[in-house]
Formats: sequence, structure tokens, C-alpha cells
Amino acid sequence: MMDLKNKINIAVLSDFSNFNNNIDKIFAILKVKSVSYTFIDSLDKIGNIIDSNKYDLLIINKSAYSIEDVECISKYEYGGLGVIVVIDSYFKFELFFENINKGIITIRRPITVNKFVEVIKVALISHDKKNNDNIHDVRIIDFAKVLLIIYKKLTEDEAHKYLERYAMELRINIKKAAQHTIAYYLKEMENIKYEYKD
Repeated sequence: MMDLKNKINIAVLSDFSNFNNNIDKIFAILKVKSVSYTFIDSLDKIGNIIDSNKYDLLIINKSAYSIEDVECISKYEYGGLGVIVVIDSYFKFELFFENINKGIITIRRPITVNKFVEVIKVALISHDKKNNDNIHDVRIIDFAKVLLIIYKKLTEDEAHKYLERYAMELRINIKKAAQHTIAYYLKEMENIKYEYKD
């Protein structure tokens, strides 16, 4: 299990009171430096959180997102800040997966605690690579891992190995393997045609 004590600061924005209780269970498993909870009804202060440079991971969970919320989340460049947005349908929020190279990881409700832990691991492992020159490629690989965690019930480590094997079998790089994986799962599970450039 990852030990992130004294390393990771997390901001949670939610309008679900019981979501914070579940998050507490998750961070009892994944030990982190600090978790800050903010009850929200709008995302108008998200820029302040990003600009503060105090956090390594931002988790957003609203019961319903307006188009303004989605546009607000999608307009920012997050740099090394990992962002997990809990949604109720990929189909409604295409703008999120059109911006996966920015670091926005979307996961569908409902999600089990175990799967959510694995998704958080993806985001936090990526955080360690925040100074990587290929951070946009890392973000695409992250989203592919998340889809494998959700739909194939893999762990973060298993999802990474799956993408490496897939890349070797097709003789392509891991980014292209991730793009193929995203395209497959969004099409097969969500009926969304995900476009990517080779």
C-alpha cells in the first residue's frame, strides 16, 4: 500500500455530505499529509485552489453539474495538479475526456471504495511525474488505466502492465496503446466515439 504521509495534500470539493465520510475511509487506507473538505454549490472558487499551489490532488463530486461547471473545470491548465471528477455519465460530459491531457480524470458513479482507491493511486503516481516533459502523454495513459480499473476490475499496477503488454503486442508506444484502450472502452461501454490523433 502506498504511504504518502508528509507528501500529499488533497482538496475535496463536494455537495454530498456522505461523500466526505467515504473519503475519510479511503484516506485511512491511503495515508496522506492533509485533506481539506469544502462543501460547494458552485465551482466559482476552483481557480483559487489551483492558484494556491497548496494541493497535489483535487477531487470534485457534485450531485449535478451545469454546463458552466463543466466548462469551468475544463478551461484550466492544471500542470502537476491531479484532478478527479466524479460524474454520473461519460456521455453527458464529453468535454472532460476531450481534455484528458490536462489531467482531468473522470470516474462514473457509483464506484466502490476499492476502485476509488485504485483511481486515486493513478492520480498520485502521476503526481510524482509532474515535472515529466511528457506530462500530457502521462495524463492520457492515466485515463486509460482508470477505464481498465473500472471496466476490467484491475488494480493500478495491473492496468499499467496491461497497457505495456498491449503496446508490445501491437508494436506501438504506450501512449498509442492508451488511446486505443480509451477509444475501445468509451465506444463499447458508453457508445462514445473517442477521436485521437496519431
